[in-house]
Amino acid sequence: IDQEARAAVREKNEREARHKKTLERLVQVEKNEQEHAKLQAQKMKEAKQRAQREAEQQAKAAAARAKRAAAAEKQRKEQEAKERRKEENRLKEAKARALRLAKQEE
Repeated sequence: IDQEARAAVREKNEREARHKKTLERLVQVEKNEQEHAKLQAQKMKEAKQRAQREAEQQAKAAAARAKRAAAAEKQRKEQEAKERRKEENRLKEAKARALRLAKQEE
């Protein structure tokens, strides 16, 4: 009877030990999954931030290009206006010279 009781107790202890190990493994698996989910969330957050920074940089670059293009266009228009005034003045001068010559011939 003693042997049977000891065998029953040993079996019960072994069963409890297996059960405990199974529970520990399940707890470890759950912890691993939580850690993995946390790391994935962190990676996604960093990727989102990186994408946002890149978008901001591209927007800044586009704004800078637009600003330079506007400045170049303004400068081109100013140059054209300057050349137009120069040509107008040259024509006025030629006209005045022609009038003076015509008056001198009279």
